[in-house]
Amino acid sequence: MDASTACILLKLLCGFIFIWWAGYWIVMHIVALIIANYKLNRKRGGSPPSTLVSDCPPFPPVSIIKPLVGVDSNLASNLETFFTLDYPSYELLFCVQDEEDPAAMVVNSLIKKYPNVPSSLYCGGEKIGVNPKVNNMQPAYQSAKHDLILISDSGIRMKPDTLRDMVEHMTDRVYFGTYFARIYLTADFYRINCCTGMSVLVRKSILDATGGLEPLGKYLGEDYILARTVENQGYRFTIASQPAWQNAGEADVNAFHARLTRWTRLRTAMVPTTLFLEPMSECFPLGILGAISVVILFRWDPIIFLLLHCLAWFFLDYLLITSIIVSSTSLGLLTRQLAVVRPVKEKWNFFQVLCTILSVPGGHLSFTKLEFLIAWVFREATSPLLFAKALRDPAVIRWRKGFYRLHWGGTIEEVTAPPKVTKT
Repeated sequence: MDASTACILLKLLCGFIFIWWAGYWIVMHIVALIIANYKLNRKRGGSPPSTLVSDCPPFPPVSIIKPLVGVDSNLASNLETFFTLDYPSYELLFCVQDEEDPAAMVVNSLIKKYPNVPSSLYCGGEKIGVNPKVNNMQPAYQSAKHDLILISDSGIRMKPDTLRDMVEHMTDRVYFGTYFARIYLTADFYRINCCTGMSVLVRKSILDATGGLEPLGKYLGEDYILARTVENQGYRFTIASQPAWQNAGEADVNAFHARLTRWTRLRTAMVPTTLFLEPMSECFPLGILGAISVVILFRWDPIIFLLLHCLAWFFLDYLLITSIIVSSTSLGLLTRQLAVVRPVKEKWNFFQVLCTILSVPGGHLSFTKLEFLIAWVFREATSPLLFAKALRDPAVIRWRKGFYRLHWGGTIEEVTAPPKVTKT
């Protein structure tokens, strides 16, 4: 290969990288920000939808399944929000694997406190696969009285009108509703399966047509498979208008990083293209590659390009997290950062004016911009390292109390504890 041919190939590669860089900004950042302001936190107007199943009341009854393992400092307050939902008819089905689980005591106390809310506690689960969460939910799933089923993790809080909002989105051929943040907003816009199982509303009849929960039991990422099952039957899924509020009791960086590593391994096993595309969607790797490409293509200053890239990325992340906030409620938000709102008392600054232009309620984050910057840099700097760690770690994952070997496609098998594992 002569020098001219190599130069042409290098420029073609740099051209591809630059197009990817520009496309990512348009397809991901800009679209996510627009969708967040257009859809999230906006009520669906008018009366309850008439396009729901004709033989159902305007708001059909819902069975809420809550799989639980252990207790954290916020569990009781999180679960109590489900007893106070502003919804005409629903039942609460709590699941614990072990009768001695302290979560059972919390549930029983709430059942006594709210005797008028139909609720049950299921202990022991049923072995239908390898996934312990699916096994834990099986008795409640079989006992569910209603076609609409909400599967909700223990760390999720609900606003009084959240269930109404989710059900209002279950219209036409939409039989699956869930909550997402930035990448998920864009995935929903482009109809890409990017499901997270923390708060999922689905029709039981759709799952029963393919065997219920049992086919999900051999996967660790059962939420992705659940969404794929719905899609394969000709239905689609959508996000509701309210973000999911995650309010976990623990705030340990190492545990959080371990969870991210496990999720990366799952995504790589179930969607192999993640192996190549995910690193190209992170701020620093994409910025560095973009800086190299503009030097070769346009002779631009790479340092200035990289600094502007990172500054714009940070700024749009800040706007996105602010745009998702809905009210002055101290709840953890399922985004990259943890945020709460407090009333604005001081003079508005540049950031608040921009947020107002974007139709964000008058308020600002409870941390300073410096604190946000430090957290943002930490997150962006560690993400490539966590991705590399996920690829380097063995194919055995520790999840809850068990150890599982992960296979391509996302299936798992239970194994004895290995000398080295990925902890969650």
